[in-house]
Amino acid sequence: MEIRLKSAGSRHGTREYMFQYDQDKGELYSFQVLYSKTNGWSSLPTVVRRYSLTAGVCGEWLLPYSFSPLALDLIPFSNARIAVVGNDCFLAQSKNHSAEDGGGDLVRFQLSGDRLGRSEPKVLHILPSNLICDGLVRVSDSRMLIEIYDIAKERRMFAVFDCNEDEIYHVCDVYRVAVSPDGKSFVALENGNDGRIALYDVESCAIEEISAIKLPLHELHGLHVRWINQSVVMFWTGNGSWWLYHVQKRCLFKNGVVPLRKDEYVKTVLGRDKFLIREHTAGLFQPNQFIATLQANGDVVRRKVGGRFSPKKMLTEDYFYAEE
Repeated sequence: MEIRLKSAGSRHGTREYMFQYDQDKGELYSFQVLYSKTNGWSSLPTVVRRYSLTAGVCGEWLLPYSFSPLALDLIPFSNARIAVVGNDCFLAQSKNHSAEDGGGDLVRFQLSGDRLGRSEPKVLHILPSNLICDGLVRVSDSRMLIEIYDIAKERRMFAVFDCNEDEIYHVCDVYRVAVSPDGKSFVALENGNDGRIALYDVESCAIEEISAIKLPLHELHGLHVRWINQSVVMFWTGNGSWWLYHVQKRCLFKNGVVPLRKDEYVKTVLGRDKFLIREHTAGLFQPNQFIATLQANGDVVRRKVGGRFSPKKMLTEDYFYAEE
């Protein structure tokens, strides 16, 4: 079963994007930037909605703030410059593009009940001038993982931010991360050329490196990472190579290759045995997409994805998220 978000017409807003899924609560969050004036706010306000997997829309808030959705993907959805943690919504506002708020790193809104009151946003200055906050991911009811870009070194890093204390605990020198389903740890590709992949604990005040994994150096280019469940992490590349890592046992225990045709690549991993395959195409034609399921006997079952429908991630055994 798929979950799709419907966007308002172009007269009133842009496309609606999912930006967060809280597995512990079974809730999705989306945002939509509006074009028109709403409730007297003339800037481009952002609508944030909360969805329940079983009950549909269960909250909607209008943030009276201009929000730039451009960012790298930290999680396999559309956007990572916005996050909801506890009863607060945070927006990453790069100091290079936010002169109107005094060059803050984050903007914080309090979400009360099922709608936002006319409370003033709180602008947070948490980083030195040479660092920019480029992305946000909720990791618990009080913490976020934030993506940091060092302007001088042209390098990306990550840090744990405590939302109760408005404080950064630790910065780690990694460039790609995936947060565990329970939000208590994350796996990261470290900066460097030695092929190290580290697993970190985010519950302690300082991030603790739990273990390091090494994959073949020739496979590191274009390597991606995805938590399959609380115990298993998958590493994969666009050419179809994949590895499974067991967190508790601290070992790589299985690997393989997704069979691809000449003009295909793996777009993303939907689950432990499910991959989204896409054709390489040029021009205005929509590429064909397939969900490839690996069977226990080694066979691969392909199912063509119809229209402009694009699966992103399995949420539960029965639901996956998709965009059009």
